[in-house]
Amino acid sequence: MQKLFDVAQEGNISGLITLAGILFIFVGLVGGFNRSTVISSRVLRFSLVVAGIIFFITGIHSLQSSTATVETSTSSSPKISIGQTIMLKGEANAGRRKGIEFFRKERYKEAEDAFKNGIRLDPRDPEVRIYNENSKVLSRDSKTFQLAAVVPITNGRGSAESVLRGVADAQKECNINPKNNRYTIVAIADDENDKTQAALVASELVNQQEVIGVIGHLSSSSTKAGLKTYEKKKLAVISPASTSTELKSKVFFRTTPSDAVGGSVIAKYASSNPDIKKIVGVYDRSDPYSNSIWNIFKQEVESDYETSVVAVIDQFPNDNDMEDLIKKIKDKDADTVALFPTTELIKDAASIARKIDSEFQRDILLIGGDSLYDAQTLQQGGMAVEGMVLSVPWFSEEENIYGQQAENTWQGKINWETAMSYDATKAFCAAAAKNIVPNRENVLRDLEDIYLTPDETSGEALTFSQGEVERNSVRVRVAHSSEEGVQTPKGSNYGFKLVKD
Repeated sequence: MQKLFDVAQEGNISGLITLAGILFIFVGLVGGFNRSTVISSRVLRFSLVVAGIIFFITGIHSLQSSTATVETSTSSSPKISIGQTIMLKGEANAGRRKGIEFFRKERYKEAEDAFKNGIRLDPRDPEVRIYNENSKVLSRDSKTFQLAAVVPITNGRGSAESVLRGVADAQKECNINPKNNRYTIVAIADDENDKTQAALVASELVNQQEVIGVIGHLSSSSTKAGLKTYEKKKLAVISPASTSTELKSKVFFRTTPSDAVGGSVIAKYASSNPDIKKIVGVYDRSDPYSNSIWNIFKQEVESDYETSVVAVIDQFPNDNDMEDLIKKIKDKDADTVALFPTTELIKDAASIARKIDSEFQRDILLIGGDSLYDAQTLQQGGMAVEGMVLSVPWFSEEENIYGQQAENTWQGKINWETAMSYDATKAFCAAAAKNIVPNRENVLRDLEDIYLTPDETSGEALTFSQGEVERNSVRVRVAHSSEEGVQTPKGSNYGFKLVKD
């Protein structure tokens, strides 16, 4: 009963309906037993009871529906929110929940205060920070433009959080004395790391005219699924992580180097390492990222006469099919296995590493691409992935200003997905700032003309040429926590360390 009074006091119409139902039932019943009551008509008393039951059932149903809406978005439509829905479901956060309740009632100042409390309760939650900034802007009735951050919350929670941290950092900076007093609102969308859902999200976003730019998607396959839709509506897309060379469009940009760079960097490492002569490659031919980086890698390795690819498996084996891989390694006397999984196949790559370690006792070297730069690799690979070398777009060092600031904000080391999404958001803000009234057309036009200095980005100057950036990848190695400077995720004693030339 107390809960009903609480929601009624907050102005919740569902609670008021439920309370009215209880009151009608009470008056109707009491009127029947108490001769002193003014209600003497049996018909009237009966009508009150029936009306009360109807009001009560309606109110309770509405309350349940309202609560469900606060907890999560509907599954039948794309999951998109600027503050009215919990996207990163997980640990309870009273500030976040209260903020969403206020936001849905358009009580933005109260939502801002509640989300601020949510930040205090969980400083590492990027969703709360984005919603706090959105509420702050809306509470002041400011002029705005809206971006959408599309991330794989459902099937890639870790990467989704990493990207949203970079977006949150950049949004906050963009809203400090913005040019033309135009403030940034960010919507969060979940593409579930699924091509079908990615296409649905793209269709929904192009119909939301207030959205003038998309940060995302992460996987190359998800970006590819939505790209034609974005192109038809001339909605610019800046991906922080889609590296496939297959992705080409007038509306497509990326802040990360493509596979042409990442594949080349790891190929040059293989060719220059005297211990690497015979390589077995494992990739997924059906995926644009995996296929793209593998082809670049293979082409460059085979241009070196001292290093060669001796066997190829173009579909990641599961635990039951692992023997074919082991047989190829033995038959070809290979010394190295190159792994280029999609993010969905990281677990399979970790299983391969463990199997190789048990069969060959670390006599086989492991190399791979940026998809393996993930906590899952360390947690599930463990000792078996120690020493594995990867090419990645970015790595935080002590002299990196943004990296250090972000580590203080998020209370831990950030990764390349955070850095690249920070840059993507800053790029949109720079293009929007060139126009008094930013829209899809002028933002798309002006993205080609922006220039951000290293101090305005995650560390390297940013400019686009036909959607691409002139940046290089770096190499990292899986190292034990006993090595200096190595930070490890929960559940692992291993982390990543920069390989310096």
